[in-house]
Amino acid sequence: MKIIAPSYQIPGTWLENAQALMPEKWLKGLELLFFSYDEEARKILEVESDCLAELSSRYAFSLHLPDPMTPETQELVARTQEFVELYVFHPEPGHEGWETGMRNIMDRFGAEKFAMEYTGRQKFEAGLRALSGTGVRLCADTGVLLREERDPAAWIADRASAIAEIHLHGFQNGKDHQALSDTDTWLGALIPYFSHAIRINLETFSLDATRASYATLQRVLHEQEH
Repeated sequence: MKIIAPSYQIPGTWLENAQALMPEKWLKGLELLFFSYDEEARKILEVESDCLAELSSRYAFSLHLPDPMTPETQELVARTQEFVELYVFHPEPGHEGWETGMRNIMDRFGAEKFAMEYTGRQKFEAGLRALSGTGVRLCADTGVLLREERDPAAWIADRASAIAEIHLHGFQNGKDHQALSDTDTWLGALIPYFSHAIRINLETFSLDATRASYATLQRVLHEQEH
């Protein structure tokens, strides 16, 4: 099990966050967030990519691809593949060129490096149909599952062999990406599905919230062991 976090924990770039988080020894990886891959993002990546590659001995990097799929997505993967373990993407089967683009990119770089995130039942199931036979891996999202009043452990159990990453966060008062807390009684049932090969992304967007989620997760793990 690798505990990771999104690359936005403090205001700043991917590298600035990676450098600021170095003292958090429990944090084994970062998910580089690319909300877009426009000219500004290209320029920042050009400046930071060598340093990020050097930090791959400290962090196990994944990368969240921008929506929608465009021809530039392959460029982004090509520029980062040497130091990124996994690419997470949203299912967008209704978007023109999405299926062809995803099949091409998985053929080129290897389907094992890509995980389709659960963003809701309808799009996810349509995305699975569109990418049938590719061997695409999956990314569970507990906040979305809780929003839909689905049991995260049951959903993951049905797909455990295909899951490469879990986005682990709470859902409270109609909002997801909340820090885990003792009120999240569903959390304990997930522990059997954590393994050394699964990336557990504490998907909150401030360091205080991510630390709180980690503390809660450690308490639950300790309770399970005893």
